[in-house]
Amino acid sequence: MLGLLSEFMTHVFDYTFMIQMIAIAFSGVLVLGKLDFGMSRIKKTLQTLIVNTVILSLIMLFLEILFFGISQYEKLSIFRGLNYSVPVLLGYTFYACFFCNFQKREKITLVMILFSTAVVMMEWSAPYGIIWFAEREAGRTVLKFSADILIIIFSCIIRRFSVTKYYFTRMDALINCTESSLVAICAVLHESISVEWGWDINPSMKLYIAITFVILYVINLLTYLFSYQISRNRQMLMQSKIIEQKQSAQLEMAELTAESLQEYRAMRHDMKNQCLLMKNMLEKKQYEELNDYFEKFTGKISCQLFQFIDCGNNDISAIINLERQKAEHENVRMNVNVIVPPKLPFEDVDICSLLMNILDNAIEECLRVKKERTVNVVINTQNDQYLYLCVINPTEKKDMDCVPDKMPTSKEYSVGHGLGMGIIHRIAEKYNGHVHFHIENGNFISEVMLNMISQEEK
Repeated sequence: MLGLLSEFMTHVFDYTFMIQMIAIAFSGVLVLGKLDFGMSRIKKTLQTLIVNTVILSLIMLFLEILFFGISQYEKLSIFRGLNYSVPVLLGYTFYACFFCNFQKREKITLVMILFSTAVVMMEWSAPYGIIWFAEREAGRTVLKFSADILIIIFSCIIRRFSVTKYYFTRMDALINCTESSLVAICAVLHESISVEWGWDINPSMKLYIAITFVILYVINLLTYLFSYQISRNRQMLMQSKIIEQKQSAQLEMAELTAESLQEYRAMRHDMKNQCLLMKNMLEKKQYEELNDYFEKFTGKISCQLFQFIDCGNNDISAIINLERQKAEHENVRMNVNVIVPPKLPFEDVDICSLLMNILDNAIEECLRVKKERTVNVVINTQNDQYLYLCVINPTEKKDMDCVPDKMPTSKEYSVGHGLGMGIIHRIAEKYNGHVHFHIENGNFISEVMLNMISQEEK
């Protein structure tokens, strides 16, 4: 036992191993840390990077020693051979939980991709790794340091092409985590198998080992970059869709304004004739007929003049009136209760897209039901901290299992319309908010909350 411990401590405190732990910790801090490399904050950022790297390195080294001690017990011998890789995973997980403000699926993906690459590089520089190519100690040292450099290069690429900037889905996370797990398992299996080979192997086997490690490293990198490109393209498609919706709303509002102008002109001409008729009744002292006619006239005028909804916020008023016009055209009744301040700390294009997507989905769902077609809309602020949006519409679906992530559309051309749900979720994430869809008593309820405080502080 003492002999094994002495050999282990000698390995742990070997300077090449210490440098490798520092490189692994540095990669984790670089990718997962809250770092701002702007010119005004570069000094403070570098200090944070160095301090956090040292702390994470010490945590990983402590876990290395702890797991070695645990693995010496017969009942816990399963940890033998894992006392180098598991502490790295736990160290990254700890740092992601307490020092990382990304979304949960983004944290998990980055931890797994970093861990997998670290394991591959640790096996690269292990006694039965690629250092077989070097016959001298100096050459082996160079190859060990090359593994550290590759780890740092990988983390720099991950930070440069970060998926956290774009809409990274659960499926993207699942693919990356599965691939990373398989690569890590392959690296660990290599260690288990290669121990039986000994040092006397032929050159072709050495070449096979080198190619295997390079392939595992490249697979990790390409899989991540592929997911990055997909999430980036998805985000660009969403942005173009949002802009398209904004432009479409503006065009429809312009058309409605033109139609309203024609109606008002006709109404003004009609009012002139009506006033002349009432004046004639007044001159003839036909008071009862005049009273009946006046009541009918004022009722007609009220109906024409007071259909427009003005909540005080121009963007929300415009979208609500536009969607109400759409609903009336489809014989769908829309009840609206909106209390919001004139100015909100959100981009108008996001508010426009959020409202349009939710209300369009609600109107389309009403067209699929045979019951009363009514959409209830509630928009207000919660304690001046959150903007709250709730839309309730009838549905024939029984539970949320029937509702896909991409809401179906009844539009003739459905290409691109499936992005609606993704846009809603992405806008909520952008403003540190929440989205909740559920079915209750035959109604589909859409609830969205956007954080107003965090935007005002920017």
